[in-house]
Amino acid sequence: MGRVKLEIKRIENNTNRQVTFSKRRNGLIKKAYELSILCDIDIALLMFSPSDRLSLFSGKTRIEDVFTRFINLPDQERENALFPDQSRRQTLQQLKAENDIALQLTNPAAINSDVEELEQEVYKLQQQLHMAEEELRKYEPDPIRFTSIEEFETCEKQLIDTLSRVTQRRVNTLNFS
Repeated sequence: MGRVKLEIKRIENNTNRQVTFSKRRNGLIKKAYELSILCDIDIALLMFSPSDRLSLFSGKTRIEDVFTRFINLPDQERENALFPDQSRRQTLQQLKAENDIALQLTNPAAINSDVEELEQEVYKLQQQLHMAEEELRKYEPDPIRFTSIEEFETCEKQLIDTLSRVTQRRVNTLNFS
């Protein structure tokens, strides 16, 4: 007679869950101990029971030393240990990106079209910057640029109009808050 295959799912009954944890915890600790002896490795187990009691186990080395060793690993190695699938996925994405770059470098026509697109984008952004600077000059004019009283009065009117719009917007915003 063999054992009945137990379906792996959460045990709903709290008492049964606690009993199962206690039995399996001891088996897990025994396996960890055997592994540490057979393979001469440092091992640390940290578990919280369903009733939130802490269970610790370490082989021949103190648990603090094992955790310190883990914490002192470089970030990349630590992430690979904790999330091996995610690490592989990131590596594949990086390789794909490098491959795409290599393919672009072997195709000069694609590079030229990309350069032209970038140059057009730079030109558009420079035009937008120039227009924005002109708009800002309306609000912070250079007094030397004005040649008549009318220009000062026009600037003053624009500033008053802008101030009233800002005040109105502030009032509207405060009313909706």
